Amino acid sequence: MNEKITKLNLMLGGMKPKTIDCTKYWCSVDSGLEYLLEFGVIPIFCYGDMDSTTLSKNLSNVIYKYKESQNLTDTEFALKEIIKDFPNVETINIYGATGKRLDHFYANILLLSNELFKNIKINIIDDNNLIFYINSNVNILKKIEIYKYISFIPIYENTIITIENAKYSINNLCLSLNRANATSNEFYNSKPIKLLTNKPLIVIYSKD
Repeated sequence: MNEKITKLNLMLGGMKPKTIDCTKYWCSVDSGLEYLLEFGVIPIFCYGDMDSTTLSKNLSNVIYKYKESQNLTDTEFALKEIIKDFPNVETINIYGATGKRLDHFYANILLLSNELFKNIKINIIDDNNLIFYINSNVNILKKIEIYKYISFIPIYENTIITIENAKYSINNLCLSLNRANATSNEFYNSKPIKLLTNKPLIVIYSKD
């Protein structure tokens, strides 16, 4: 496979986005193949057990990779195979990962913190949100014009954050795992937000 590909898009079978960038490199998972075909995009690979699509083996210019074990979700299987198929990949943008089945959505969120993918920037993107994982340390988060809000979601106990250059800045806030106490913040005067966190967490950019 082309080792020069460093950024890849992956379409799952959840909520279909309204639009996509058809000029980029795409792969699909199961019924995500049908979404891509509706946009006129032929993926390089299609991953999964193919139990949600009738198009498996029907497209000669798509490489199908079948999941044999149910110990992995289709998305985890796809990400593990992508690492092998695209050894230089640095960023994977995942679409169709939200909406519809909540069990699938939650499983996809958990993959953001999976150690197997710690060297890859994984973004979950839908029509209203951008979701990604950040490591502990100082993080500079740039404003993206289409999103109004930014939220910080802990995944570990005793996560403490300091937020600077935001509408609601704060020092040494301990995030709670049983209630939201760092959501719906906003950028201030388009300045990047400086976030200091002692533990990894999930960041969500959102629009109404």
